[in-house]
Amino acid sequence: MARQNLNLPVDDSRATPSTSDNSLWGVTLHGVPAVWRTALGVDANGNLVHVAAPAVTAQSLAAIMVELHVVRAM
Repeated sequence: MARQNLNLPVDDSRATPSTSDNSLWGVTLHGVPAVWRTALGVDANGNLVHVAAPAVTAQSLAAIMVELHVVRAM
């Protein structure tokens, strides 16, 4: 297992541009771009939002967080 804390995938309620380049989000087994990924974010009310999903890219995970009204996520 490895934990990566990279650039924020969501900042100011928007997916950041870096999520469009999956290579920036770490090497995956067999080079598959869509894998299990997790994110932890906070909404405007200070609630913590955790997402874990299979077969997602960095960009699609960020889109899920934006859909959940997260203002910042890592």
